[in-house]
Amino acid sequence: MSVLVAPGMSIPGLPSSGVPPSRALADSRGSPATGCANVVAVDAAATRSVARMTRRSLRSPMSAGEKKRVWGEFAARETEYLDEVADRWGGSGAYAQTARRVATYGEAEWEQINREYAGIEARIRELMEAGTEPTDPAAMDVAEAQRQHVCRWYYPMTHDLQVRKSELFLFDPRYRGPLEEKTRPGAPEWLAAAVEANATRAGSPA
Repeated sequence: MSVLVAPGMSIPGLPSSGVPPSRALADSRGSPATGCANVVAVDAAATRSVARMTRRSLRSPMSAGEKKRVWGEFAARETEYLDEVADRWGGSGAYAQTARRVATYGEAEWEQINREYAGIEARIRELMEAGTEPTDPAAMDVAEAQRQHVCRWYYPMTHDLQVRKSELFLFDPRYRGPLEEKTRPGAPEWLAAAVEANATRAGSPA
């Protein structure tokens, strides 16, 4: 599954109090000020949960078995990842457009998406093994292929947005790990540099 739609795709760090509700309630037995702060934290967490349940519109028509076949281990964490996506981009146009498109995708479409992205990963591996610099035109071409993949299947992605979202490969282990596993160690840095070089080539301020 393409990283640019599924689990997050942005700078790590969800807006969260970091305080489990049970811990916050237990701590409220302390000073009045601390208790008040913790009750507010619990209320904020509850509000976010209700909001994400209302906002989350990224839904797939596939059965559980189909999801497992085409999404692999992501299928077991679908709710977690979709909640994260809703928290970060639930009010954006890109989220709405992605939701509309994904709602029409069945197993055949996801298999094609996976094949295309696997081809991009294979090209990254091939270029890195050949010692290609990320500023080489061939490297920029694969970065552009990744951007076009997102545009084709999910939402229009600008070069600037691709540069910002490529930080996921650098800082989020959920994306860094799979990318290196399917390509080569150091691929996150290589790809991020290629994405930035491609944006510069296209005339983006990034």
